[in-house]
Amino acid sequence: MIGVALVIRESVMRLLHPQPADARGMLVLAVLGIVINGFAALRVKSGSSLNERAVYLHLLEDVLGWIAVLVSSILMFFFNLPILDPLISLGIAVFILFNVFKNLRSVVKILLLEVPQHLKLAELEGKIRQLRGVKAVEDMHAWTLDGENHVITLQIVVTGKESFRALAKMKREIRGLIAAEGILHSTIEFCAGKEDIHQHH
Repeated sequence: MIGVALVIRESVMRLLHPQPADARGMLVLAVLGIVINGFAALRVKSGSSLNERAVYLHLLEDVLGWIAVLVSSILMFFFNLPILDPLISLGIAVFILFNVFKNLRSVVKILLLEVPQHLKLAELEGKIRQLRGVKAVEDMHAWTLDGENHVITLQIVVTGKESFRALAKMKREIRGLIAAEGILHSTIEFCAGKEDIHQHH
């Protein structure tokens, strides 16, 4: 956002006070910038985490910027258009700013520990309640660390007559149901009346 703000400020200044540019030097740098940043962007494009998307967005900004420089430099070889570069820069800045706010919304949801939309906690709770020995499911909370790695904590109320081996078996079954929802990190607490038996993973 700071980078975009600086680009917009500089672009407006150059629109008000056009300055000549070195078209040949711009062309050489543009080709190098497109090749290097384009290769890097392709390497992280397939990533799905917010970190990878943020890096991809940054590299995409660089690639688009160099493309703008390339187009501007070619046109400047044939036409005297000093305002072309700041105009293209403004267009790219607006495009990048839009994507920044779109990703920022996802980041805010993570910081606020919002439950990932695709998780069906009500259905998961129902499946756990059906397991033998489970009386109730309490204090179930789920959130995401980065948009794809999810965490869940829950408390299982049992009858109080289960052996340690039975509780261990129950925990494995619960983890299986949780893993089926795409949640790979869980903290499960067993309780029976006033006596708590804590088992963490």
